[in-house]
Amino acid sequence: MLNNFIFNLPTKIYFGKDSHLQIGQIIKEYGFKNVLVLYGMNHVKRSGLLDLVLGLLKKENINYVTFGNIRTNPTIENVNEGLKLAKENNIDFILPIGGGSVIDCGKLISTAYFYNGNPFDISLGKFKPIKRIPLGVILTVVGSGSEMSNSCVVQDDNLGIKSGYSSELNKPIFAICNPELTYTVSKKQTSIGIVDTLMHTLERYFSYSISDVEPSDYFAISLIKNVVDCSYKIFDCLDDYNLRSSLMMMSSFSHNCVTSIGKDYVMPVHKLEHVISALYPNVSHGEGLSILFLAWAKYYYIYDIEKFALLGEKIFHLTFKSKYENAKMCVIAFEQYFKWLGMPTTFTDLNLDIDIKLLLDKLRESGIRKIDHKNKYLDENVARIIYKMSI
Repeated sequence: MLNNFIFNLPTKIYFGKDSHLQIGQIIKEYGFKNVLVLYGMNHVKRSGLLDLVLGLLKKENINYVTFGNIRTNPTIENVNEGLKLAKENNIDFILPIGGGSVIDCGKLISTAYFYNGNPFDISLGKFKPIKRIPLGVILTVVGSGSEMSNSCVVQDDNLGIKSGYSSELNKPIFAICNPELTYTVSKKQTSIGIVDTLMHTLERYFSYSISDVEPSDYFAISLIKNVVDCSYKIFDCLDDYNLRSSLMMMSSFSHNCVTSIGKDYVMPVHKLEHVISALYPNVSHGEGLSILFLAWAKYYYIYDIEKFALLGEKIFHLTFKSKYENAKMCVIAFEQYFKWLGMPTTFTDLNLDIDIKLLLDKLRESGIRKIDHKNKYLDENVARIIYKMSI
């Protein structure tokens, strides 16, 4: 039977063409007066979207201050700079424009606003926030699912630690999701987003299911199939509205807990990857996930034959008589698929010489000793094997 659960989706979605043009009216209706506008490494500025949004805020007599150059894999320095601006300007609302990095930076600014200590204490679980500055999102990059999730991931380069925390306070009060704003996202970044979306659901799917008719598992399979089917079409037409719409929706629903509803879940590949991009920040989260999922799957499929076999059947139409063979070939099919996406499948593909001892030290420093699995815990010895396999 399903676990008892409380399921809450407080984020209001404004989906569709020109939906971003409502931003001034939306914020005015909520009654906010002073907005901190966040953006990344200048694409939002160069495209003209930033000036458009600022003009719409000004039209509604809403004050604003901007903070840009938030990098991929955002740092605690990004958070502290934004937090300083927010406090100096008596901000009452935060508006990230971009993808997961900008949104997560905004989330930690939001929950650290009323905390006098180091904001990274929140990421490390040393302090639990009880209130926040509200935030809403204009989404321009698909994949993180942060626009509807309760998670927030930031890193401290000096410590070499990337850490995520979950809180209901992290959920935006609204998200503006206009697929048109993703037309200019490159093929590479689209592929990275596809892998990120898939991983949010794959890790939930492979978490322990109490029943073989677990609703969340069937939600997960449906979402994974939709994303894979869309990916086979989108690279022929990166500005196809219907395909971009599907990827945007699936990204949001991959990380809002629909695909784990009623069951406990863990995300071992994410935990392994956070160590990578903390130490090697030029590695995008999606690239790290692509590599480490394949290594994880090659090690773990034998411990979860039923689920790998079913996934191979439903996603890649595998029909081997042996479930073992279907499970094994499912892993190979994912490897071929990730290669087709143009994603790396080993760290050699990125010309990255990883230091396994350092990775394990940082995994330990992050407080990760043992990650649950119904048949085989992922402990330090298993992590060492998976990291070696990923080379």
